[in-house]
Amino acid sequence: KENRAEFRAEIKTEAGTRIKAHLERMLDRIGGAIDSFVTILDRVNNKIAELEAEGIDAAIATRASLQAETSIDAAATALVDARATFTRVLDSDNPREHMEEVRAAVRSASEAVKVAHRSLKDAVQTLKTLIRSISADVNADAQITTE
Repeated sequence: KENRAEFRAEIKTEAGTRIKAHLERMLDRIGGAIDSFVTILDRVNNKIAELEAEGIDAAIATRASLQAETSIDAAATALVDARATFTRVLDSDNPREHMEEVRAAVRSASEAVKVAHRSLKDAVQTLKTLIRSISADVNADAQITTE
């Protein structure tokens, strides 16, 4: 019976370790997505600054960029909250009792990342549309002057 009790304790420890590693990987993936979003948003903002430096009105793209930045900040905050919940639950006496709380926090962070992704896609699409319209105007002007 002692061996059985030791075996159960070992299995319980292994399961806890696997669950902890799985949740850490999930949180790391969410953090990686947010880091990628920040990098892309920086590129969008740089392009907007270039257009504005050339005297082009990029107000629509700027608004979309600000919306994406707000969404990314919300996702980062949700990630911080999820990590804090995860750490607090791991430090508790019985983590299994609080796993639903961790799941809810991770779900919340995941949903916030999805919203940030949609906002970032909208910002990039708005910028592309603006650049295409500028290119079309330049091409139209070029055709008028050559005729």
